[in-house]
Amino acid sequence: MNYLKEFVILCTCLFLGIITKQFINFPIPEAVYGMVYLFIAFALKIIEPDDVKKTSNGILHNLAILFVPAGVGIMNSYNEIRGKTLVLVIIVIVGTAITMAITGKVVELLQRRSDV
Repeated sequence: MNYLKEFVILCTCLFLGIITKQFINFPIPEAVYGMVYLFIAFALKIIEPDDVKKTSNGILHNLAILFVPAGVGIMNSYNEIRGKTLVLVIIVIVGTAITMAITGKVVELLQRRSDV
């Protein structure tokens, strides 16, 4: 498949996610809904992973560019977060630890379920 077709497939899934977000007022980002649609398309064999492989790899290789807006947002909010660095670092460390613990427990639970 060429890059344009692959990009259209990915953008279509994202667009469906945006539409879903408009109808379902739940705090889940549009991109997550789009990924769910992409997963459903894979699961139902509507498209194959190879159908979007080249474009997906290209996006992943340039992922750092997507973090630039977040960095600019932090720089714009610097006056508001100045002096709160220690609190923010603690929050990030604790949040990461909690996320890792919950993820580990969920994986353990799923592995036990699949063994039964």
